[in-house]
Amino acid sequence: MKPAVLELQQHITWRADHLPITLKNVHKQLLDNGYLYTHGRDKIFRPLIAHYPKVMKQFNPEIEEALQALHFVMQYIVEYSKQPLANPFSAGARQN
Repeated sequence: MKPAVLELQQHITWRADHLPITLKNVHKQLLDNGYLYTHGRDKIFRPLIAHYPKVMKQFNPEIEEALQALHFVMQYIVEYSKQPLANPFSAGARQN
């Protein structure tokens, strides 16, 4: 098989195994305390993402836990960017 097909199959398997991300208590703590959040859009309607590593220092989570919180927020943005109605991120532009 071609490398692109193999990589696509690996990606599909990874998505099936890891998505959707379920929030654990440590993820919720990080996000509730402002580790990472979205704050409106820029002039060409891309979501603005605020990231505060100082919050990570307060809670001292495992790196995997912080990455899962990051993946959760990014997946939320991607999923809600596709849905034009009742969407906090929709403004008419396709997200990159």
